[in-house]
Amino acid sequence: MSQWLFIFLLGVNLALSRCGVEVGNPKNPTGGGGPKSVVATDSAAALEVIAGELDETAAAMADADSTTDAASLQQGAGLSLANAVTRTSACTSPSASSVAVEVSIDGTFSYDFGRLSNRKTVVGTDKFTRTAVWSDADPAVVCNASASYAVIDFRNLAALDLDVTFSRARSRIITRKATGVVLREGSFTASGSRHVAMASAAAPSSDRRRIAATITKDVTRRMQVTTAASGELDYTASIYTAPAAPLTVAHDYALASGDWVEKTITSGTLVSKHEDGSRVELTFADVVYTAANGCQPESGTIAGEVYDSTDVETAYTTFTVTFNSGGAAEVVFANGVTGTYEADGCGFEE
Repeated sequence: MSQWLFIFLLGVNLALSRCGVEVGNPKNPTGGGGPKSVVATDSAAALEVIAGELDETAAAMADADSTTDAASLQQGAGLSLANAVTRTSACTSPSASSVAVEVSIDGTFSYDFGRLSNRKTVVGTDKFTRTAVWSDADPAVVCNASASYAVIDFRNLAALDLDVTFSRARSRIITRKATGVVLREGSFTASGSRHVAMASAAAPSSDRRRIAATITKDVTRRMQVTTAASGELDYTASIYTAPAAPLTVAHDYALASGDWVEKTITSGTLVSKHEDGSRVELTFADVVYTAANGCQPESGTIAGEVYDSTDVETAYTTFTVTFNSGGAAEVVFANGVTGTYEADGCGFEE
């Protein structure tokens, strides 16, 4: 099995959580030819590209909840595992039908992830700024008494639009816990916009309230990575929702408490396009996250396609990630390569 494909599999698995993953060993590989683009030939670049796509997906899903208190704003910035956080926020009403919340968060984090036999440690920093404008709400959105955040009761929400502009800079070092050996160092910057249109939908049960959301986004992400195998990398990608396939998400909230219970990415395609002309597409089908299980999806699939710069019309390779309630999910490539992933830590866990 070629090195790029093995690390590509690692990248898929790492990406499925925002903070870390333990990957199973691929088996029964098949070889043949190699792609020409950076995403296919450079293992570290491939890992970061895939991680970037799914990191953005989790961030967009967290946006919808990042309105009502300090903890949820921290969650939306991806700092749920932060050890030390400095946060400022301000809420204003630019018009009679909108509320704007400006947030700045600066934090450090450290956590372990992976299976007990192969634990790893992550240490890093995260700096995040965001302006979120809530508009066309029914009922109307208002600022809280101290003018620091927006007050939204999702239990009674009929409709709401959210426009987000943001910038983020993150760095991290991953070491093997048992030995302290540095496995990889990396940093990225990201900036762009997201639009979320929300409306009340039929609830799956009498004790829940469901909000259906359609998400579109356009983000530029620059990755700088150093690994023992590949040396230093500097890579930029544009991450966006496919024009004909925005992400559709069902957010379920408990009627009694208003807390989120379940998030389901029902459909949609996310594209990562790279400077050399290559791209990666991820198509979601009923990927379910629950508050009880955190960032490990319990069901659903992701279908992936990798397009090399030498042929942008035909996928160079494909893969499928299948989630299950038993823990680790299975990843299967079209050429027979298989693997598993196990996520640990993400923006939903507060």
